[in-house]
Amino acid sequence: MHTLTVVLIGLVLGAAFMLMASQSNSKLRNAFYAFAGLWFVIAVGNMWYGVLNAGYSLQEELPVLAVVYLLPLVILWFLKGTFGFRRD
Repeated sequence: MHTLTVVLIGLVLGAAFMLMASQSNSKLRNAFYAFAGLWFVIAVGNMWYGVLNAGYSLQEELPVLAVVYLLPLVILWFLKGTFGFRRD
């Protein structure tokens, strides 16, 4: 359940980045890259919290990190091209 919550937070945050970029006439590619960098830091922090405080090993958390980081990026990249966010 925690993983789903974090992925949904990533989707909302990424959508906010894309919306702000489209409203300010900025390049969506730059907004996507900025989100990807910020989301990587957040996802690694989430993984580290799981290792240090929740009692999971690093080997258990690495696949979760991949899902938490990549799933919002792939979905936003797909939506960026599908729903007309092609203004690069």
